[in-house]
This record gives sequence, C-alpha cells and structure tokens, in this order.
Amino acid sequence: MRITENNLNKKSSNSLSLLINLYKYLSFKRKLQIWVNLLLALLNAVFEIFSIGIIFPLLNIVINPQEIESNKYLAPIYNLFNSYGENYFLYFIVISTLLIVSISLLVKLLNLKYTIKLAQNIGTDLCKSALNSYLNKSYVELKNTNSADMIAGINKNIEGSIIALESFLQLVTSSVLAISIFIALLLISKNITLIAFSTILIVYYFLSIYSKKRLTKNSNKIVLNEPFRQKYLQESLQGIRDVILSDLQDFFVLNFGKYDSYMRVFTASNGFIVNSARYIIEFIVLVLICLIIISFLLLDNVNINSFAVLGTFAIGCQKLLPSLQTIFRMLSNLRGFKYQILEAINILSTNKDNKLNIKREDIKFDKYISLNKISFKYPYSEKLILNEINFKFKKGECIGIKGVSGAGKSTFADIIMTLLTPDNGEYFVDNFNIFDGNLEENIFRWRKSIAHVPQEIFIADTTIAENIAFGLSKDEINYKKIISCAEQSKLLDFINSLPNKFETIVGENGSLLSGGQRQRIAIARALYKNAQILILDEATSSLDSETENSVIESIKNIKGKVTIIFITHRLNTLNICDRIIEFKNGKLLEN
Repeated sequence: MRITENNLNKKSSNSLSLLINLYKYLSFKRKLQIWVNLLLALLNAVFEIFSIGIIFPLLNIVINPQEIESNKYLAPIYNLFNSYGENYFLYFIVISTLLIVSISLLVKLLNLKYTIKLAQNIGTDLCKSALNSYLNKSYVELKNTNSADMIAGINKNIEGSIIALESFLQLVTSSVLAISIFIALLLISKNITLIAFSTILIVYYFLSIYSKKRLTKNSNKIVLNEPFRQKYLQESLQGIRDVILSDLQDFFVLNFGKYDSYMRVFTASNGFIVNSARYIIEFIVLVLICLIIISFLLLDNVNINSFAVLGTFAIGCQKLLPSLQTIFRMLSNLRGFKYQILEAINILSTNKDNKLNIKREDIKFDKYISLNKISFKYPYSEKLILNEINFKFKKGECIGIKGVSGAGKSTFADIIMTLLTPDNGEYFVDNFNIFDGNLEENIFRWRKSIAHVPQEIFIADTTIAENIAFGLSKDEINYKKIISCAEQSKLLDFINSLPNKFETIVGENGSLLSGGQRQRIAIARALYKNAQILILDEATSSLDSETENSVIESIKNIKGKVTIIFITHRLNTLNICDRIIEFKNGKLLEN
C-alpha cells in the first residue's frame, strides 16, 4: 500500500517518526555508524563541559586570586603549584584551558566530518536503493510511470530525505552539546542559567509554532511542483528537433520557468524562516545579558565574583547559541522536508532484489518454443489483446509477424521476452514450462537468452565497444568477441574506417551514427550477449530502402545462428522469413 499522510495517524506522521521509518531501510553497517556518531557527540559534550567549567576559575584567578585561596576545592591545588613559584597555578589553568579547548575542537571537527560523511554514504545507499526499486518494477508499472516522476523521485525526494537525515544527525549532536553547556552553566550560576534558558526556550517554542505549518505546507508544494519542472525540462531536450522546427523554445522555457519559480518561492520562504531565528535569539541573549547587569546594579550585588560569573555566562552563551540555532534549523529542515521523506519511504518500500538466491545458469533451448492458449489484457481493461494464442517455432527459425497497429504483435513479442505475463496459458522452452515453479527465477534465467532490437535503439553516450558489450566496464570487455560480433553484423568495415575505431564516442543516443549503424550495433549487441532469440520490433521501419536493405543483409548473415522473430508492417522485408504469421483482432493467423 502506498503510504500517504492520510493513512498515517497524527503521531506517526510527524517528521521524526517518518525518519524512524526511514531508518528501517538502512543497512546494519549504517545503523551501527549512526550509534558511533552518537558516541562521538557524547564525547564532544564531555569536553564542552570541561571547556566551560575551566573558564570560571581562569577568570576568577585573573580578577580575584584571593577567591581561589578561600575555595576548599581549588586551594590545595593552588598552593601546590604556587609552591614552585608565583603564578604557576595561573600558568597551569591557562595551559589546561588551551589543552581542553584544543581537544574539544578536534572532537567537534571529527564529529562534524563523521556526521557529514555518514549522511552522504547513507545518501548513496538510498539513491541506489531507489533506482533499484524503479528498475525492478514490472514492465507494466514502468510503462505507466512518468520518467520525470522517477527522476524527481531520486533527485528531489531522496536528496531531500538525505538532507533531513543529516539534519537529524546534527540535531542530535547539537542537542547533546546544548545540554552539556546547560549543565556546565548550571553548576556556575543556577538562577541566571534557569532564567536565561527558560526565556530562550519560550522564544524558540513560539518561533517553532509559527514556522511549523508554513514549513510543512511549503514542503508539500515543492514535492508537487518538482515533477512538472522535471517534465518540461526533460521533454524540451528529448524533443529538441520538434522544439526547434516548431519554434517552441518559449513555450518550454515559460512552463519550466513557471514551476521552477514556484519551487524557488517556497524554498526561499523556508530559508527565511530557518535563518531568521538566529538573529532573533541573538537579540534576546543580548537583552538578557543587559538585564542581568541591571539586576546586579539594582540589587547592589556588583563584585569581582559577579564579573567572573557574567564572563563565564557570556562565553557559555557564545558557545550555546550556535547549538541552539542548529537545533532550530535542523528541526525546521525536518519539517521542510517532511513530504520528501514521505515520498522517499514510498519509493524504498517497494524495493526488492529480485536476483537474490536465483540460479544463474541459462534455460536450455535446443529444440522448440511453444506458447499454448496465451491470453492477455492490460490492467484496468476488459479488452483481450491476445485471445488463446497457440504458437510453436523451432530453434533457428526466422518468423515474420505482421498485422495492423494494435493487433497484438508487440504485446505478443513482450510475452515472448517475459516483459509481460499473460493472464493464462503455458510457455514451454523445450519441455520446461517458464510459468511453472519459481516464476521470478525462471523469467530471470530465460531473459538472458533474449535480445531485442526496437525501432528506436538505446545507444549510450560512450564508445562503440561499450555499446556492443552493453553493461560491461572496459576491463571486462572481450575485444576478440566484439570484433567477431561486429563482423557478423556487417559493422566492422565502418568501425575500421573511424580514427578511434572501437573507442569512438557515438554521442548522446547515438547522435553521431546513422540509423542503419545504430541498428547494426543493436544486432552486434545481441550477438555479444549470446542471445538465442533475437526479436526485431519494427527495427527497420524508420530506415530508407537502401539502409533497410543493408540491415536486412546483416540479419541474413546471422540467420540460422539465432532464432529470429521479425515484426514489421513492411511486407517486402518479410521475404527472408521461413514463416509469416498475422495477428488480427487478438487472434493468430498463419500464412
């Protein structure tokens, strides 16, 4: 079930509860690292207590050394050090202060670096999980999902969740630090500390109440607008030819700008809310210090010790303010990214590794493939696209499929490729029924034997070699095999004519190649994969006659070596086929 705010109760729909839910999707290693981060925060807090605690005796000894001599705790230490010479105790306090402050600084930097690095590592894990979640959806789900939504899901929602998670880690660290500073100041002056902290907390409480609704509302607006922004950006680049020819640049820029502007307004509003609190609190603290000084004057309580207390309190506040501001900013971030966290959980909750514990060996195909009583209709539709189709073909055959648009040709090919699962029927490879037993495992093993050459080939913006050995890194490529595949697909002469040969970069989506060259790369890719079945779905439909004939020659060259299923509306291209079948109204007719 898709998680929404409506089907979460009020308690479990706040940002912290959503983060706890997100915590479930982290690996054991990352969970352990979060606890290590907490231990670093506690260590940081201990040194913070010492760094503030030592300030009071330092100021006291500078302002009033006699006060130290009368202190039953510090007097023995004072006398011990001063027995070696005058001011030795002062030197000891100064050196101790520098040492503690230095160690405290190192621990803070270590904690900060660890927190940021941990958040980014978690970010990588979540982005990979999100992409894995999308890529492992069923073919039908992917067809019904807008790619702009998927890209926005990773670029905005997962990234927003990572920022929220980093905010939470910093929130924990800053909260521990703030508590440690509070304890240290409490030991020095209980009354002043309680009054000051109470005032600051009340101000923060009202600021939090004011900002909560606006931050949550802005977060929702950002999530709603991001897919539209992504949509216009993506469509303008994908359809660049039509955009230029139809003079649509202004249309796409205007619509992209509209949604981008909405997002910037909401983001700016969140930024103002988060950062304005700092200046308000700084003002409140200055007012408090002034009021404390006035109270000392009015109560006639001004003495040397008062200045030491006030100085320590001022330094404590100087240390406390960044922590309090971080707490408020991080809480605001959590609220500001609430809906991104919600969407991230929805994405990650569907993630599954379909390849775990799956046999890796291919399903043997030695004799024939038989599809029996195959029926199929798309979800939310009552119309049968295929109606009890029976079809059998032998290994090495070249089968031609024709039919009008919407007759079921491509759907039938998708079922052969197991991209679609029929509502009923059997799928035999020799005597092995794909639809019996562990369906996911059988489908995974069988897909390794199938290659697909559609009308629009996917070509990566990389070298010819990496496009033929698609999905392999350069050090994994077998170049002898690539040369053989290029030769069989009649691509080798063209490659050898290029200055960089197999290392030639082909451009985005093969923009530096002709249509025929892209099709031949796809055929070479199928051969490199050791595909036993090659499905050509309107593979030559967009080519001119001369280029189409040259591609047909490439197909003839591999005919008999692989089983070929050739789907096309150009009847003359079916002359190379051993058999031709026709789809009509969901039924199969054989010519």
